[in-house]
Amino acid sequence: MLSCHAKGSAGATVVEAELPEPIPTAQQIAGTIIRYEMMASVASFLQEEGTGLTFEQMLEQAGRSMQAVLKAAVMPPGRPTREAYETMLGQRERLKTAIRRYFEENGILALAFPATRMPPPKIGVETEVDINGQKVPMNAAVGRNIAPGSCASMASLVLPAGLTDGGLPIGMEFAGLSGMDREILALALSLEKVLGPIPAPKI
Repeated sequence: MLSCHAKGSAGATVVEAELPEPIPTAQQIAGTIIRYEMMASVASFLQEEGTGLTFEQMLEQAGRSMQAVLKAAVMPPGRPTREAYETMLGQRERLKTAIRRYFEENGILALAFPATRMPPPKIGVETEVDINGQKVPMNAAVGRNIAPGSCASMASLVLPAGLTDGGLPIGMEFAGLSGMDREILALALSLEKVLGPIPAPKI
């Protein structure tokens, strides 16, 4: 990830600075919290919307691959314990504090990074992908970079940033502190003008 702060009307100044130690743990924090809360949150949503479905009934209507993923992640014995959940809630608060201090000490407006660690995978690739010759679990390839923004309640935006050599779209994410929505929108608008139109991928 890179840091950036606004510079004039044409773009941004890139500021390279070591990320604070808690950031690499963001995906673990987010994953534990999501897995612990998902059943109750989805069940509550289904009830509030008057669907007449329980979480289990909804799960049975999902595709086989999604059933396997959800059952392993959010239902016992794979669901995190209450103790693990509360531990991650505490780590999330420390992460928020570390990120705010990082922004202040480096005078930056936003973190800038590719939204995912790889181009869009082929349909049907659901377990792991190849990144620089190494097999990486799909959840780490897709979720690692965006996890800090989710954990720290950051103002985030993904901007179309170009195409791969194969013609697939690439997204660049900008994440600022909570409440900095206008600043992030202004930064993205400035960079969008510099990048110009991004060709639509060939289908």
